[in-house]
Amino acid sequence: MTELLYGRCGSPLQNMIQRGHGSTILTPQPCGAGLDAGDLYLKQPWSLHGGAEEIFLRADALIE
Repeated sequence: MTELLYGRCGSPLQNMIQRGHGSTILTPQPCGAGLDAGDLYLKQPWSLHGGAEEIFLRADALIE
């Protein structure tokens, strides 16, 4: 949910919002054996404005 490696681990979305970020980079990658390992599907600017459901729906639309 952020530019790797900045926001990895823990709860990246909540961490970004707590740090005052209004936007970030969505960086989805496939699940695999290693943490934050493997190819990236895309790197796309992503707004963190609105409620959690709104934010996750925007992420879903970008990843699809």
